[in-house]
Amino acid sequence: MTDNTFEKALDLMIDDALNQIIENDTTPLPPSEEITFSPRHEEQMKKLFSKLRRDSFINKAVKYGKRAACICLVVFIAAAISIVSVDAWRSKFIRIDYEENAPNSDFFFLDSPSGYNDEHISLAYLPQGFKLVKEIVSEKVFILHFAKDDLYLQIKIRDLNMQFNTDTENATVERITIQGYDAIGIYKADLNQVLWSDNEKAFHVAGNLSREEIEKIAKGCKKNKDF
Repeated sequence: MTDNTFEKALDLMIDDALNQIIENDTTPLPPSEEITFSPRHEEQMKKLFSKLRRDSFINKAVKYGKRAACICLVVFIAAAISIVSVDAWRSKFIRIDYEENAPNSDFFFLDSPSGYNDEHISLAYLPQGFKLVKEIVSEKVFILHFAKDDLYLQIKIRDLNMQFNTDTENATVERITIQGYDAIGIYKADLNQVLWSDNEKAFHVAGNLSREEIEKIAKGCKKNKDF
């Protein structure tokens, strides 16, 4: 037998074996049985999937919440820097009455609810509970009268050419400084007064308050416009 004849016989045997394998592999498989789970197993699976969905929602909420908090923090810091860096904004919130060589300085917060402000005058400090009961405005004088129970406070602003008298009997009279100007303090048991001038108007703060309260009111007293 030649080599060519042997090779042809071998090819036929291989083809026959392949055909048999293909026929056996393509034999339909028997139908599979339907798989079912117990009610307990199905309930456990429902709880598991519910927990996974809940955990996913919480993780997303925490993630976006952190982002929102970071954004708010950045906005707050930017706003704070802007306010501190602008002199106009800073002066709106705080004013300092500094007196050279004085042991203490007064800090006044202009937006404090304990102050008073109208078109004529601003008071950085007004004792709690005092109410305006009388106001007089003319070409030469401006008067405010505040009261609380049996306590009173009177503030007068007048032209420099107007002369007036005040009670100094049995009083202690001292030279002090108010807002950088020379002033006179007149102190008695039932009446304390402070008088000074800003070279444009004469100021007079008086009342049956303590010396410290009268001086504090005077240091925060500013006229808003001429009259």
